[in-house]
Amino acid sequence: MLTRHTRHTLAVLVAALTGALLLSTPAVAALMNPTSPVTAPAVVEALSPYLGQVSCDPGAKPGAIALRDILLKTYGGRDLGISRECSRGGRSEHKEGRAYDWGLDAAVPAEKAMADQFLEWLLAPGDDGAPAYNARRLGVMYVVWNRRSWSAYKAAAGWQPYAGPSPHTDHVHLSLSWNGGMKQTSFWTGQAAAVDYGPCRRYVGLPAEAYTKPRTDPSCPAPIALLNLTETPVLAQSANGPYVAQLQHWLGITVDGSFGPMTARALSTFQAANGLPVTARTDEPTWTALRAPRTAATQPTASTQPTASPKAAVTPKPTATPKPTASPKPTAAAKATTTAASPKPTATPKAAAPKPTTKAAPWASGVGSTVLSRFAGLTLRKGATGPAVVALQRALKITPDGAFGPKTAAAVLAFNVARKLPAEPVVRPATWASLARTALPPTSR
Repeated sequence: MLTRHTRHTLAVLVAALTGALLLSTPAVAALMNPTSPVTAPAVVEALSPYLGQVSCDPGAKPGAIALRDILLKTYGGRDLGISRECSRGGRSEHKEGRAYDWGLDAAVPAEKAMADQFLEWLLAPGDDGAPAYNARRLGVMYVVWNRRSWSAYKAAAGWQPYAGPSPHTDHVHLSLSWNGGMKQTSFWTGQAAAVDYGPCRRYVGLPAEAYTKPRTDPSCPAPIALLNLTETPVLAQSANGPYVAQLQHWLGITVDGSFGPMTARALSTFQAANGLPVTARTDEPTWTALRAPRTAATQPTASTQPTASPKAAVTPKPTATPKPTASPKPTAAAKATTTAASPKPTATPKAAAPKPTTKAAPWASGVGSTVLSRFAGLTLRKGATGPAVVALQRALKITPDGAFGPKTAAAVLAFNVARKLPAEPVVRPATWASLARTALPPTSR
């Protein structure tokens, strides 16, 4: 028979053992939240403005690494990465090494509880009553989790539905400001940091240079248009930068500022078509030939260039001479002259006129075929720009704006299907050849 004292002692032991077991479980361990290694200043950072990706610099930044480490140490979960290749997907701070994907599954209650707890801690107000105290201290710019997003620059709107390509049900996405990415916020330093706006774009259409130092001025100098560059540098494979981008523009291929095998092939094709030494390297004569279409575009008399003015390109209609077809009227007037032979000339234009007026392709003539043959070795797809696209658009009888967009893609697809070529919105050598020798099908007009 146990005494009252013995029963009380056993009850205390059981309670102590039960508490120890509970504290060792993940659910209770997750009640802990991240702890800053330094004392917070009296006034911390404001909410971050939107500082979207502008450069291609995917190396993991120190603030993203530190955030990853503290999340995995505090809660667990899976490391799904910081960096992403610049050629993959759309705009993303992963491509600047300042975004982290924390792997948690919203369908697993314990993991969802971890994410929800962290986000509650992250967005809770501080002692000053302002929202998202720890997001401000860490430099968190926006969060995406479980089909919802929260943005520091739209904090008053709270959580919003997210309809992007990934529902983010298997990870929490955290994008950081530049201060957050570079580990310069008060969570790590103990001092509130002024907004760092990151690098500026120097050239239109190209990424900014990699981050080197803070920029506290929110304004950037106006970027330079690529076509305003006038030097004639020698470029070859492995070169990169704005002059490579200009070269790619004139060649009518995808502009990425990097001189790779595709650029080399396109340049060789261009040099061969223009009677230049085929070197796959730029020199002064090559630059002169490349830039000539831009001059021709403003001078209608330069009809030998593929970028001749739209008025010169529309001339197939006058060439078709519909007015002479209507020459029966003058023939009727000629009755007054009582010329017995007059009916014969009247019949001659009638027989000749229908051929050019309806189904003649704009590139059926020698001039058009020559223009198209200049680009016969190029492959064009959506995103391409330049004179090759202008020539393509004129051949397809759509507005020649020099940019391969949705309208051009639809016309190319229709043409390829009609000519029993691969059913794709891509122009390959077979498409060029078919354009040069056949009339445009009605389906692609």
